[in-house]
Amino acid sequence: MTNHPTQSVPNADPNKWSSIGVLALFMVTLPIILVMLIVAGPPVSDSSGVVPVAAYESLIEPMSPGETVYQNTCKVCHGPDANGVVGLGKPLRNSAYIQDSDDNELFRNVAEGRLPDHPLNTSGLMMPARGSQNITDAQINDVMTYMRSIQDPSQPTADITPWIKAKPEAVEIVIDSVGRDLFISSCSACHGPNGEGMDGLGKSFTTSEFVQTSTDKELMTMIKTGRPIWDAANSTGVDMPPKGGNPAISDDELNEIISYMRSISTLIGEANEAAIGRDLFIASCSACHGPNGEGMDGLGKSFTTSEFVQASTDKELMTMIKMGRPIWDAANTTGVDMPPKGGNPAISDDELNEIIVYIRSISTVG
Repeated sequence: MTNHPTQSVPNADPNKWSSIGVLALFMVTLPIILVMLIVAGPPVSDSSGVVPVAAYESLIEPMSPGETVYQNTCKVCHGPDANGVVGLGKPLRNSAYIQDSDDNELFRNVAEGRLPDHPLNTSGLMMPARGSQNITDAQINDVMTYMRSIQDPSQPTADITPWIKAKPEAVEIVIDSVGRDLFISSCSACHGPNGEGMDGLGKSFTTSEFVQTSTDKELMTMIKTGRPIWDAANSTGVDMPPKGGNPAISDDELNEIISYMRSISTLIGEANEAAIGRDLFIASCSACHGPNGEGMDGLGKSFTTSEFVQASTDKELMTMIKMGRPIWDAANTTGVDMPPKGGNPAISDDELNEIIVYIRSISTVG
């Protein structure tokens, strides 16, 4: 039997066979990878080479309904991040007021606004009702939900010191107490204890043109005669009885009342008239033009240095405010849309006239 020599087989290189295996696996899976890239590939650009924005919309987290309302209605005064704008709205993020208020209080504050003389108003600026945009109750609830979501009780509450405005010292007005006492006893039920008027009853005497333009004799005749509802000059639809319903009052006492009416019309009426225009301006215009009409960078121009205001008639200003100034208007040089009536469609022509008077009063041009 012939013995054949045993032929040895060289040992296989393990690294070599491992590389071959990886390569084989890649070649097998490559077609699958290519198919997946084709099916779920990147957005396809249009003929201009620009990728449509809509292709990426699914990657952008949408804003909540409340944040949308906030960005459209509140951010101008309170800032896009709700950290406040000094000179306008306080911080709402980590707000001690929001954290301490229940839903009813918070809803009422947004719905009703806050006048400058409100006890909790420390900025001295009017907060317009419903953001001056007439947002609905449902939108208020949405924005309340958003405001609650940006509170972090583990963090310190926002510092509102820059928003605290010192209250002006009260001006003492000395008036005849006799006339005031007689007025209160005979007239205040309809016209208010300070002659400020009562809704649905008597008109204000503090801002009355009739009082300011009538002689004492004419006022005496009117008070003694009264103003029944069939009188053409009666614009309230409420009967004013002769002598305010006090037939025993004397002419001397009526003269004391007339003296008191003139005192509040002179001392208080002028201040009220100026305040009315300013409050309306703050409610409807200050978000873009600043609380004092000084203008806001990137928003509305200054009225204090406006040659346009000086060169325009009241009628022209009224038309411009009512129509607004959209960004496509050739006269719009800011690139920011000015909405009709400052975004407050409920404002009346009389109120717009008050705003125009205020705008003219703050102008420093000319």
